[in-house]
Amino acid sequence: KVPIEKNSFRSIEVRGEVYMENAEFIKFNETRVANEETPFMNPRNAAAGSVRLLDPAETALRPLNIFIYNVTTYM
Repeated sequence: KVPIEKNSFRSIEVRGEVYMENAEFIKFNETRVANEETPFMNPRNAAAGSVRLLDPAETALRPLNIFIYNVTTYM
């Protein structure tokens, strides 16, 4: 693996999957129910809905993980 040096490329493309682990999903839904919010139906919907939020601070509060499977740099 080669480290990427700052300013060594014009742009970067990162591909991956955002997901929520089952244990974290259960805790997250318990918190939502305690706050009288509608729980999510499954972790996939919770993760997908979280990345579509307009407020990045709210997204940062969600127990999300990412699996990156490809990084492409363009010179």
